[in-house]
Amino acid sequence: MLFIVVFGVFTLIPLTLVVWLLVFAARRATRAINQCKACGYDLHSLGDRRECPECGRPFQVNQNGDVVS
Repeated sequence: MLFIVVFGVFTLIPLTLVVWLLVFAARRATRAINQCKACGYDLHSLGDRRECPECGRPFQVNQNGDVVS
């Protein structure tokens, strides 16, 4: 009985952590190019502004008009 409990704990905790990390990485990877890296706000039509109006994080724009940071 103790083996089952120990095996369950040492299996479920790392498995839960791996699943959580995969979900976190997938959500980060699916952010659009012209979204704020901090909050996900759409930044493509802000004109001359160089900070996110939602969270205030500064960003840069390349020659193509895509948000870099």
